[in-house]
Amino acid sequence: DQDEWMSDDLYYFLDRGAASGATANIKIVIDYTYPDGGSGQIESPEMFVYSGTFVTASGANVTNTADGSILTLTFTIDGNLVDLSAIDFNNAYYSVFRVIDDDNEEYVPLPAPTVEQNGDTVSYIFVLTDVLPPGQYKYDIALYYDDWEGYTIETFNIS
Repeated sequence: DQDEWMSDDLYYFLDRGAASGATANIKIVIDYTYPDGGSGQIESPEMFVYSGTFVTASGANVTNTADGSILTLTFTIDGNLVDLSAIDFNNAYYSVFRVIDDDNEEYVPLPAPTVEQNGDTVSYIFVLTDVLPPGQYKYDIALYYDDWEGYTIETFNIS
């Protein structure tokens, strides 16, 4: 007798196959029968569901200058899964760490980036005041589409 659907958790299996992400529109349909024999059906509104990620790391580039380093992190967004115009590329979580050994990492402070989008490719360009020393680095990014967090992590080396 209520017109509002509520749930705390919705668990579903969305087969991605070999893809990094998948989406679907679903609805929940419940057929019911009461002990007195009365029956009926109720259904939810259509809901957007997702699995995996819609963002993939596409590379890192470091250019040393007299004033420091320019770090460019590039990502590909799967435009078949999300509407690129609905993503705020300036509202992203990103981080870079220098790998010390298997158990230790050193956080690399980053200034606000310049964000450049070219179709489904997005680059975050960081102008650093220090030169990045040689070694292995790990970076990650999280972008947001509706309530979906597209996340990827990758490593790169500086010789």
